[in-house]
Amino acid sequence: IEHSPCHFAIAEALSRHVGDDIAQRFQSPFSFGHADALIATMAGAGFSDVDVRVEIVRRRLLPPEESVPGLLASTPVGREFASLDNIARDAVIRDVAEALSSYRDNEGLKVPQPTNMAFARKERNAKAESDLAACLRPRVHPSRAYLPISEKYSWSAVLTRLRRSSTGALW
Repeated sequence: IEHSPCHFAIAEALSRHVGDDIAQRFQSPFSFGHADALIATMAGAGFSDVDVRVEIVRRRLLPPEESVPGLLASTPVGREFASLDNIARDAVIRDVAEALSSYRDNEGLKVPQPTNMAFARKERNAKAESDLAACLRPRVHPSRAYLPISEKYSWSAVLTRLRRSSTGALW
């Protein structure tokens, strides 16, 4: 998460104003932030020739007052953030806005977002797909897979994407 200025700023602000527990849970989608963990998980699920590359995309976000609540709503701590009192919510947004001020322009924010892109080969069988889902599920929010640029897909959509992929590319 340290390589993602936006998410790092949010995690730090959550820790400061809400608590370490919520900040830790916010970071769960970044559990595969290091290529070795992703490679090991995919290899353990029966994938071969696993290659992980880091791609940096520039995320266009609205001003923090709008983008931070929206971004947090799509995370494992969304409900908790929404239920905070105005003082705590505003303090988090204010800290994030300050931390990301160097990425601000006339339209909002444009922040770098490193994304691990994993490529692998697999035999087409339901067991390999089931094994991967079983390995990934405990590491991220149980109802979502996190893909580049914060697109969210259901587990069935991720597995469908795997089935259709000739290379076994996941994200």
